[in-house]
Amino acid sequence: MKIGILTFHYAHNYGAVLQAYGLQEYLKSLGHETYIIDHRNPFIASTIRRNNHRDWLSSNPKACLIRLWQFIANTKIRHERYDNFEHFINQHLSLIANTESDMQDLDVVVIGSDQVWSSPHTGGQLDPMYLGCNIKTKLISYAASCSRRKLSDTDIRDFKTHLPNFQNISVRESGFKALLSKLTDKDIDVVVDPTVLAGVDVYDRISKEPDRKKYILIYEIQRHKSTLEFAKRLASEHDAEIIELTNGVYGTHGHWMHEGASPEEFLGYFKHALAVVTTSFHGTVFSILFKKPFYTLYQHSPSDDRMVNLLKQLELDDRMVEASDNATLSCPDYQGVNDRLDYVRANSKNYLAKSLN
Repeated sequence: MKIGILTFHYAHNYGAVLQAYGLQEYLKSLGHETYIIDHRNPFIASTIRRNNHRDWLSSNPKACLIRLWQFIANTKIRHERYDNFEHFINQHLSLIANTESDMQDLDVVVIGSDQVWSSPHTGGQLDPMYLGCNIKTKLISYAASCSRRKLSDTDIRDFKTHLPNFQNISVRESGFKALLSKLTDKDIDVVVDPTVLAGVDVYDRISKEPDRKKYILIYEIQRHKSTLEFAKRLASEHDAEIIELTNGVYGTHGHWMHEGASPEEFLGYFKHALAVVTTSFHGTVFSILFKKPFYTLYQHSPSDDRMVNLLKQLELDDRMVEASDNATLSCPDYQGVNDRLDYVRANSKNYLAKSLN
């Protein structure tokens, strides 16, 4: 079967490229001819440049000058990060051109995972391509996600219009299922993220070992001082350094950061960490896949929902804590976790088998 995947494969974000790779590799393991359709949402694509003036422009002249100085000072690391992501996308993802055709040369188009159905992530309105507009072949979603707890009127209209085009629908969060179930008579499945579906072996074989030893790893999308303070308490107990992976280029704040890390290096940092502190969904996932001691910190925002949903499924609720908590370094019972992972993966595999049949 010839399958095309539509997702945020091109975003210079570790979770985005690694979930795309995971779904691609899982479908290939089933014997399917699998490709990533190289559709790039203009809103997201506009932020991905080797040199982007948006990184330093500000309506405040003083702030503009400070940010311009930082922009120039960080040129080398910014280029390193850009080149590392582009290399991963071009080397590890099987891209086919987005011709804006009806895609009848494909047997199936799979839309998802990632927040492809979250309008704030696509410029304030849902991207028609991720809703399957004009696609004339079999259409399913896999783990499509949304960061919102309430849909806008425009979102509701678009979902009502386009969900009937899907033969099968699955989402990543039960809360999002509840929102969509009001808009369609179709059954909606809740499935795991492709990173969970693919499993650790898919990522282990491309991971790159870091040259650092005995470290507490921090990974966040938006940085929080309280996360650093939490990690410092753990590090001091074990005479470990702190390493931070970031979602952009910010400059250091008193510890070692690897802002230009490639996706392969990102995986290696998780694999070899003494422990992980994160506020990220995919930071939580890779901590679990690599069987690390970890803590996911509450942000008290809708972004918490994704982590809460996953950790409840795996009976790891105690791993989501407040940044002010005094936690000690301990490792979950990964034997039990792996049994539960097998269970939730089985449901997701059954969904794909049913949908691709």
